[in-house]
Amino acid sequence: MPGVAPFWKLSTLDPQRRVLTGAAGAALIGHRLAPGAQVPDDLFHQLKADDPEAGQAAVAALCHVPAPVEDLLVEARQYPAVGVTGLARRLGVSPRSLQRMARHLTGQPPLFWLRLIRLRQALSLARQGIPLVEAAVDAGFADQAHFTREARQFHAATPARLLADARAMDAILAPGL
Repeated sequence: MPGVAPFWKLSTLDPQRRVLTGAAGAALIGHRLAPGAQVPDDLFHQLKADDPEAGQAAVAALCHVPAPVEDLLVEARQYPAVGVTGLARRLGVSPRSLQRMARHLTGQPPLFWLRLIRLRQALSLARQGIPLVEAAVDAGFADQAHFTREARQFHAATPARLLADARAMDAILAPGL
């Protein structure tokens, strides 16, 4: 709101659903960072409440993802069905080393990212018109019920309900992972 100093909130990945409240007319702007993104201490000094686009550009320019995290996510996106052991093998590290590195740099174990990537792939396929059961199997789920359980856990809704909400699907499938 004009004349009101902005309040900036930076949080780590929070897999829980949260309800945000604010004053009537208040504007909330979120910046979705890639997993493991490192944020410089002076970032908030470069953000301006009256210029959201400049804020987005500053976030994009100043925050970076360490190479090990980028490698992990690239491999996980390409091979989500290999599991943690297979992913570790593809990255040339032990499963335990991969778990320590992922948790240290992203706050979550590699299995979290594999599950999220598989869910996004299945939702993307279903959004393209592929039947839910086929989308589930193609993305590596054991069956449609497994797909539904994961959707409920991550997004508190069934795949059918998510697919009926275009805004939710746009947010779920937005770039950033």
